[in-house]
Amino acid sequence: MNKRQNKKLLALSIAVGATLSPMSALASAQAGQEMVNPTGMILEGYWHNWCNVGGGDGYRQGSSACIQLNEVPRDYNVVMVSFMKVFDETEGRIPTFRLDPALGMSEQDFIKQIGELNAQGRSVLISMGGANAHIAMQSGDEQPLAEEIIRLTDLYGFDGLDIDLEQSAIREKDNEQVIVDALKIVKEHYRKSDKNFIIAMAPEFPNLRHAANQSYKAYIENLEGYYDWISPQFYNQAGDGVNGDYSGEACSGWLAQNNDECKKEFIYWSSYNVANGIDGYVKIPHDKLVYGVPANNDAANNGFVKDPQDLFDAFAQLEAEGLGLRGIMTWSVNWDLGKDSADKPYDQQFVNTYGPFIHGGDVDMPPVFSGTQDTEIFVNTEFDEMAGVTASDEEDGDLTSKITHEGEVDESRKGVYTIIYRVTDSGNNTTTDSRLVTVKDDDGTIGSKPEIHGVEDTTSVLGQFFDTMLGVSALDSEDGNITSQITIEGNVDTANIGDNTLTYRVEDSDGNEAVEVRNVQVINEAPVLHGISDVSITVGDEFDALYGVTAHDSTDGDLTSRILVDGEVNSTEPGRYALVYSVSDFNGATTIENRNVTVNEASVCVIHDYPDWPRKDWEGGEYNHADKGDLMRYEGVVYEAQWYTTTVPGSDSSWIVADGDCQSEGNQAPDAIINGPASAIVGSSITLDGSQSVDHDGSISNYQWSWNGVVLSESSSSLNVDFTQGHLGQNVFTLVVADNEGLTDSVEHTVNVTSDDGGTDPGVCEGIPAYQTYDPSTGEGIYMTGVQVAHKGDKYEALTDNLYNIEPGTADHWWKPLGSCE
Repeated sequence: MNKRQNKKLLALSIAVGATLSPMSALASAQAGQEMVNPTGMILEGYWHNWCNVGGGDGYRQGSSACIQLNEVPRDYNVVMVSFMKVFDETEGRIPTFRLDPALGMSEQDFIKQIGELNAQGRSVLISMGGANAHIAMQSGDEQPLAEEIIRLTDLYGFDGLDIDLEQSAIREKDNEQVIVDALKIVKEHYRKSDKNFIIAMAPEFPNLRHAANQSYKAYIENLEGYYDWISPQFYNQAGDGVNGDYSGEACSGWLAQNNDECKKEFIYWSSYNVANGIDGYVKIPHDKLVYGVPANNDAANNGFVKDPQDLFDAFAQLEAEGLGLRGIMTWSVNWDLGKDSADKPYDQQFVNTYGPFIHGGDVDMPPVFSGTQDTEIFVNTEFDEMAGVTASDEEDGDLTSKITHEGEVDESRKGVYTIIYRVTDSGNNTTTDSRLVTVKDDDGTIGSKPEIHGVEDTTSVLGQFFDTMLGVSALDSEDGNITSQITIEGNVDTANIGDNTLTYRVEDSDGNEAVEVRNVQVINEAPVLHGISDVSITVGDEFDALYGVTAHDSTDGDLTSRILVDGEVNSTEPGRYALVYSVSDFNGATTIENRNVTVNEASVCVIHDYPDWPRKDWEGGEYNHADKGDLMRYEGVVYEAQWYTTTVPGSDSSWIVADGDCQSEGNQAPDAIINGPASAIVGSSITLDGSQSVDHDGSISNYQWSWNGVVLSESSSSLNVDFTQGHLGQNVFTLVVADNEGLTDSVEHTVNVTSDDGGTDPGVCEGIPAYQTYDPSTGEGIYMTGVQVAHKGDKYEALTDNLYNIEPGTADHWWKPLGSCE
């Protein structure tokens, strides 16, 4: 959630006791007060524990309201108090809550107002975290955190706690373990009094993925049976999205969160995938899933549901399929009661729309705008703020004549202008929408032909929908953006492998026509094998060659059952065994991958001398940590890591002394190390250096290199590589080193090969650097707003910050085309 807070919260002195029933000079919540748990559907809203007295804190320069708790509209039957956090790191690691005095109420007023909401049957939870919160718990903080949560609950009368950790705080230090264990303590504490302490969460939806760097997986799975509901934030994620049904319909396949034309489908499929735990998402049962959306355009950068009927229809479809959701969440109540940049109230548009829907009763739908999307024009191009803008209402029909608008565009000066549109129906429901109009420079040419951008030869995958307009745009020096006037001749038959020709035409107001032709080759992508990597086991260990191995095909889906394995591993005999995995899809495309399984003598201990770390965070990074099970020697003693750690062996609880067998000075395996670039371009040469590989108790006697699983004849410590067009994409190099007693170690190094952009110098277009994908080893490949790059003979300008791994020419809302390099 975006929780902007411009005012520094003032510290309020509260005695923090260590007991479970703290005493205070303040009157605490009424003794024996029952915890209120919502029944039925939920309408959940976040309440700001601060006031932005200066206003202008919205994404569209609107202002959130400063309200007390008892001013929250009645239809919000769950209120989240924002936030519990660490206000001053010098006071310790345990987060707490401090009422902002700018709200104009005392602690006793606040306690009384929570009691008033409880008396109305409404739940009030404390939300821990927020976008800017720094929470970094350490093992051993479980009991102190539990005691602080119980203290706050007993003092104020909270009914539960909401986990709203974002960004690095999600997995910071020991947060995952400490917060989970503390909440279990709190839950059990109140169960003894026959009370249910509510546990809720509000993850950003990309963090529901199993593979996300900041995944909520540990919280959700380890609190199963304890948490009551989860309210994912399905907003503020721009073009991220979910997979639909790939039926070939207009709103199928990949559904971006910011695609308002497919909002109903996005709501349905995001809920469906999460409720079923598919498409890579951690499962949240449908009856514990609350759908999070912003209150209006000021509350979030993107994701606002412009037409509520999209949400109603998606919820109805889920209900009909036995997957009815628990309710709706919004950020925030204060924004629902706030004002836009023209100081006009939002008039509780959110709660007035969704309150009756959640709690029953007839819903008087607000009007809906069309034609208010952001647009661009050239300097001195006439612009009519009402051209193409309409409004309609389910009850009143066409309301276009009742639209009012504020703001105007100065066509003679470049810049970004905001136009605010407003319309009210007969039920006094007001809808407000805004658009950005960008006035750009042109080259002064009159009567020039329009230009079509983004039309290049490409490929499409067999059986998948191909969007012929994805990344395609048309600009004219006089008419501006005329993308909507493009016509296309031909179609792409994705049911059959082969070439397809598309002809794009567009004509400007002067009758000048531009024509571009592209070839779309439908290909059958080979399946992808997952879970295959070289492993080492100990004599006597059980080994299942298919454990954790899966196969997926872009056309045929899951092909795990078709995997074949050639070779065997005798886990009773030490040695190195080669396995060959293969899988074919239903169209005959085959993928083959090799795997080495090393069976080690039980007595072999791989020990690294501190500070010679055994692990690194990513390919190409520095060796900087140890993982669970790794052995390191420090001051003559061998220690075993208990989890991810960067501390000195033996200095804290992340280490234990290794068993006696590994304290001996017997032969230890060598360490294989590859140094070299993580990216290259076609036609270039690189050198991979393995000479830093080391054997601490002997010498390295052999180097063996492999390229994408193919063993090379090169046996020296370095490898020279030339890249051609056939090496585009990821190239995986493996180095296996053996010491003088036959023990081995292996390491992989990935090099991403991209094409040369051309120009007088490789990758240079009139002095503009070439686009490149993100390289974590160097930090290069992340672009900020206004940065220009060259790609495939054209120039582009970044339209947002922190842009990476989005290819120019594929998405004009991220990369603005600037024309040819020539």
